Amino acid sequence: MAVAVVVAAALLVGRDSKGSGKGTGVVAAFYPLAYAAERLGGSGVRVTNLTPAGAEPHDLELKPGDVAKVKAANLVLLMGHGFQPQLERAASGSQAHFLKLLDTPGLHRHGNDPHVWLDPLRYACS
Repeated sequence: MAVAVVVAAALLVGRDSKGSGKGTGVVAAFYPLAYAAERLGGSGVRVTNLTPAGAEPHDLELKPGDVAKVKAANLVLLMGHGFQPQLERAASGSQAHFLKLLDTPGLHRHGNDPHVWLDPLRYACS
């Protein structure tokens, strides 16, 4: 199952149930997940990428404002399996739906490599 398909399914689950008309608030762990959410959700999502451009996703350190964004989101997209432990802790303490991509059946990683978005067939986002 491709990353894009998993993200699309999560966007459906995480839709804005408050009827605010502002779209689904999505927090993404880092750029490849944010990009997939933006492409698949279109104008129906507001995506926040927690990892700044040029920063290493493995080294992400959440600021209090980042934790607040996670807690306010409808959906949090993250890798899981300890890829970004601070984000995993914040998401598990939130009321948001969250998706740990590496826990998704059918989205297997090669060996111990969690970088599933690097395989174009598994990341297909057309």
